[in-house]
Amino acid sequence: MQRLTITTKIWLSIGIFVLGFILSTILVQVQGVRREQVLRATSTELFPEAQDSQDAEASFLLSIHAFHDAVVMQDASGLGRAAQEGRHAAQDLQAIASIPGLARERTAKVRELNNTIESFLLDAQSTYQTVVVSPTYLSAKTQGRVRSLAARTDSIERGLQAVKDQFSSDLHEQLSAVEFQSVRQRWGALLVFGITLIIAAYMVNLTIHRAVMDPILRINAELTQAKERAEEANRAKGDFVANMSHEIRTPMNGVIGMTELALETDLTIEQRRYLTVVKSSAGALLTVINDVLDFSKIEAGKLDLEEIDFSLRDCVSETLGVLGIRADEKKIELAYDVDAKLPDVLSGDPGRLRQIIMNLAGNAIKFTERGEVVVRAFEESREPGRITLHCTVRDTGIGIREDKQASIFQAFTQADGTTTRRFGGTGLGLTISRQLVEMMGGRIWLESVVGKGSTFHFVVPFGLGPSAGQMPDAFDSKLQGVAVLVVDDNFTTRTILEEMLRRWGMMPVVASGSAAAMRALAQERFELILLDIRMPEMDGFELCEKIRHNPETADSTIMMLSSAARPQDAIRCRELGVAAYLTKPINPKQLRIAISSIFGGKGDAGRVASEPQQLGAGRRLRILLAEDNVVNQEIAATLLTKRGHSVVVAKDGEQALSTLDKEVFDLVLMDVQMPVMDGLEASIAIRKRELNTGRHIPIIAMTAHAMKGDREKCLEAGMDGYISKPISVKALMQAIETVSPGGAQLETISATANANALPLVNRQALMLQVGDDLDLLRTIVSLFKAEVPGNLAAIRAAIESNNVESLSNLAHSLKGMLGNFSSPAANQAALRLETMAQERDFSHAREAYQELEGVIEQLTPELAVLAEAGETMQVVHGSH
Repeated sequence: MQRLTITTKIWLSIGIFVLGFILSTILVQVQGVRREQVLRATSTELFPEAQDSQDAEASFLLSIHAFHDAVVMQDASGLGRAAQEGRHAAQDLQAIASIPGLARERTAKVRELNNTIESFLLDAQSTYQTVVVSPTYLSAKTQGRVRSLAARTDSIERGLQAVKDQFSSDLHEQLSAVEFQSVRQRWGALLVFGITLIIAAYMVNLTIHRAVMDPILRINAELTQAKERAEEANRAKGDFVANMSHEIRTPMNGVIGMTELALETDLTIEQRRYLTVVKSSAGALLTVINDVLDFSKIEAGKLDLEEIDFSLRDCVSETLGVLGIRADEKKIELAYDVDAKLPDVLSGDPGRLRQIIMNLAGNAIKFTERGEVVVRAFEESREPGRITLHCTVRDTGIGIREDKQASIFQAFTQADGTTTRRFGGTGLGLTISRQLVEMMGGRIWLESVVGKGSTFHFVVPFGLGPSAGQMPDAFDSKLQGVAVLVVDDNFTTRTILEEMLRRWGMMPVVASGSAAAMRALAQERFELILLDIRMPEMDGFELCEKIRHNPETADSTIMMLSSAARPQDAIRCRELGVAAYLTKPINPKQLRIAISSIFGGKGDAGRVASEPQQLGAGRRLRILLAEDNVVNQEIAATLLTKRGHSVVVAKDGEQALSTLDKEVFDLVLMDVQMPVMDGLEASIAIRKRELNTGRHIPIIAMTAHAMKGDREKCLEAGMDGYISKPISVKALMQAIETVSPGGAQLETISATANANALPLVNRQALMLQVGDDLDLLRTIVSLFKAEVPGNLAAIRAAIESNNVESLSNLAHSLKGMLGNFSSPAANQAALRLETMAQERDFSHAREAYQELEGVIEQLTPELAVLAEAGETMQVVHGSH
C-alpha cells in the first residue's frame, strides 16, 4: 500500500466502499420486509411514549427560559406566554398517562409529575409577576419564593429526565432485541461496510489531518491567544483612559476655577489681561486634553450617543457663534445657511453634531488666511420618521494635496507635517469627526484643490422631532413687500441674506460695496438697509454717515452687521442712529426678531453686549460639599458662597454621612472618587437611610471621569445630577437650580420680594463691567431706555398668545441685556419668565411679567441717575 499513490489509494477506497455498499444493500433488502414488520409493531407500542416524554421536557425548559426572559425584559405579558408553554408539558404528560397498557407504577409517577408541574406554573406566574412590577426592590418573602422556585425547577427537570430515560430505555431495549434477531443475517453486510469505512477513514485521516487540520488547529490556537491578549490590552487601555481623565481634569479644575475666581476680584488692567491669557490658555489646553480623551474613549468603545430632540438651527448657530471671534481676528467671512426646507426639530445627539461642525469649521478657519468659511446644511434623503442630513464646510484656504486626502482622517495626521508648527493642533480633530460620523451611521469625505480651498462633506441620519413638519419661517404680514438694501462685499453672505429675506416676503436688493449701494439708493427708496461694517474702500460706518448726510436717505432705517461685538462699534451705532446691531454669522432667528421689532413692535433688537448668565440667584441653600481635594474644595465653596449659599465641607464619603447625621442640608455636592468611602458608596448609603425617613435630599455628582457609563453609574447610585470637572460655573449653577429643593416653586416666589432681597444695581460691578468708561455707560443706558419698551411689549404679546419659543427667546435676550447693568433683581425677574417658558408653564406668567415690569420701572431711573453721576461713582470705585 505504501507504494501506491494518493490517487490510487483514493480510487481503491472508493471501489471497496462501492462494493461493500452493494453487498450490504442486497443483504439488507432480503431481511428488510421482516424487520420492517417488527419495527412497525415496536414503534406503534413504544415510540409515542418516548416522544411525548421528550416533548414534555422540551416544553418545560422553554417555559423556564420564557419566564427568565420576561423577568429580564420586565414584560408582564411574557409571563402568560411562559405559563402557556409550561402547560404544553403538562398536556404531554397527560397523553402519556392515558396510553393503554402502561404499567400502573409508571402511570402514577407520570400523573404525580403532571400535578407538580401545574402547581409550579401557578406559583411561578404569581411570583415573577411581583418581580416584574417591582424589579428594583424585592421583599425577603419574594426572594424566598424565587429561591424555592429555582429548587423546584431542578426537581421537575430531574423527574422529566427520569421519565424520558425510562421510555427511551424501553424503546432502546426493544430495538436492541430486534437488532439481535437480525444480526446474523446482516453480519456479512455490516462487516463489509465496516471495513470500507475503516479504510476510507484511514485515507481521510492521512490526507486531511496531516495536510490540512493540523495547521488549522495551530492557527486557531494562536488566534485565541491573540484575542485574549487584545481584550486584556483593551481593558487596560480603558482603565488607563479613565484614570488619566481623572488625573488630568483634577488639576485643570484648580487652574481654571482659581482663575475665574481671581477674575471676579478687583484687578488692575494688566493683571486682568494676564489672567485672561491664563484662562484662555487653560481652555486651549483643556480642548487638546478633551480631543485626546475623546479619541481614546472612541477607540476603547466607551463613548455613547444621546437620542434627544433638539433645534437644528440653534445647534448650528450656537456652534458657529463661538467661532465668530476667531474668524473676525483673521478678517475672514464666516457664514452659514440651513436649508429652509429642513425641519427645525430633529432627534439625535446635538452635542456630537456640534462637535463635528466645530472641528470642521475650526479647521477651516485655522487654515484659511483670506476669503470665507461657509457652512451649509440641507436634506440628503428622507424616509418615514427619519431624515439624512447633508452638511458641507467650505473654505478658501490652503487646500489639501490629492495624495494626502486619503490619510487626512487618520489620527495625529495633518496634510503637511510642516503645518503643525505653523498652525498648531493635535491632528485629532478630523479623526474624531470621522469616528463620530461613522458612529452616528453616516460618512464623511472631502473635495480640495491646493491653493483654492477645501469642502468637507458629511451625511448623518437623524430622527424627526415632534414638530418636524413645521417650517421655522412663519408668515409675517408686516414684513411683506418691505424693500431692503443689503450691502456686503462678500458674495456668499449677500446671497444667503437675499434668499433669507425673500423667504420672509421682503424685497431685497444687494450691493457689493458703497458705490453700488449709493447707486441703488439714488434709484429707489428702501425701508431698511443692512450694512456690513467691514468692507474695503469705505466701511459700513462711513457709508452710514454718507447715507445720513443725504437729505433723501437721512431717515432710513439702518441695521449694522459685524463679525464681532465691540463696545466702540456700539457707541458708533448709537451716534449714527442705527436701529439694531447684529454679529456674524447671522442668526436668522435673531435677524427676524430684530426686523420684526423695527417694523411691527414685536421681538427684540440685536444685542450689543454679551449675555452673562446670572444663575443661582434664587433660593439660598445649605449645601454639603463632599470633596477630598483641597483646591477643589476652595473653588466650589467660594463659587457657592459668592452666590449666597451656605457650604459645609466633608473630605470623604464617610465624613459626609456623619455630617448628614448631625445637620440638615438642602443639597449635597458629591465627588465620585474619594478615599475611605467614595461618592457612589456614600450616595447608596444615603438613599438606604432615606427609606426609613421618607426624606429625599438632592445629590449632584462631581467627577473628573469622562468615560462611558460614568453618568449611568451615578444615577444608579441614587444621584440626581451629574457635572464633570473642570467645574464650569454655569454648569454647576444650572445643575443646582435643576435639582435644588423648591426649584419648581421658584416661579411662585414674589418677584417684589426678590427685588427687596436683591440689590437693584451693584454699582461697583457695573463700573467694572464697562471698564470705568463713562461714555460707554451713558451709551448703553440710552440704548436700554430706547429698546426696553419694545421688549416688554413683545414679551406681553408672547404671553397673551402662549408662544413658548418666543417668550423663551425674548426673556433670555432681555436677561442678557439686564446682565450688562449688574442688576441681580431685574435679572432674576427675567430669569423667572425664561424658566416658565422653558417649562411650558404659563400659570403665573402674567404675574411674573407685572413684577418684571415693576422692577424695570425702578431700574430705569436708577440707571439714568448713575449715568449722569458717573464721575462721582468712578471716584468712589477708584478709592477701593
